[in-house]
Amino acid sequence: MKSKMPPKRRRQTSVRFVAVILGLIGVAIGVGKELIAGINAVQAISEFFLNIGNDLFGIAVTVLVIDLLNEKNDEYYQKEKLIRELASKDNGIVLRAFVDLDARGWLADGTLMNAILIEANLIGINLNNAQFAHVSLEKANMKDASLSKTNLSNANLVDVNLQNSFMQEINLEGANLWRCNLSSTILEKVNLKNATLWQANFQGAFINECELINADMRSVNLKDVSIDDIERLKRVSRMCGAIMPDGQRYDGRYDLSGDLEDAEKRGINTSDLPSMASFYGVSLRDYVTGQDSSKQ
Repeated sequence: MKSKMPPKRRRQTSVRFVAVILGLIGVAIGVGKELIAGINAVQAISEFFLNIGNDLFGIAVTVLVIDLLNEKNDEYYQKEKLIRELASKDNGIVLRAFVDLDARGWLADGTLMNAILIEANLIGINLNNAQFAHVSLEKANMKDASLSKTNLSNANLVDVNLQNSFMQEINLEGANLWRCNLSSTILEKVNLKNATLWQANFQGAFINECELINADMRSVNLKDVSIDDIERLKRVSRMCGAIMPDGQRYDGRYDLSGDLEDAEKRGINTSDLPSMASFYGVSLRDYVTGQDSSKQ
């Protein structure tokens, strides 16, 4: 008894095979028309291929365009796949995805801008030169990560763990680092202009040549921080509730514009010493001492 071809296999007849058959039929018909017109076989074949030259060129262009579009489509889906893998909680999957993205040049070309990588496991990841502007990394674990010349401008880094990471010449302008853990982190030549650092933990961090203009550092923990120039803190917008490197609460000595604006919004007379001491959560004596030191 002869075995029958499975129905599924019969339906999977090669498209290329059909195309070849149709092409041969077309050649036969074209040459046949020339033969019927009384032209010999050699001339008939020559005339046929001369007549279809322009058609073949048009077909070739169409095939190339379709192939290019297919390639772009495949690239798009490959990027989407790798970005999904970056959001994985499996560090091994994340590492492989980063290696693949880097090999294709997609870390530095803006492919990852606006990516959503919430709760991603990025422990020990090398993000050097990566373009991460506007990316959402909320609650991601980036402990021990390396970030050199990385662009994280306007990124969402709320509740991110950056403990013991290395950050050099990276752009965090406008980024939101609310409650971010930056303890024992090295920050060198980092741009934190207009960044939100509210309740961020910098305990034990090393801060050198960092740009802090208009940064929001309310309730930030700077205990045991090593900073190249404490005067840089005069450039931030707010520090109410912050813990200073010596472990003491910030006493308002820099008269930061954002703090004064917040006090006025609460109806506090900024010229009233006891009220301002209460606003900063320090004793009147400490507030007055801070004000005196700022005038020296």
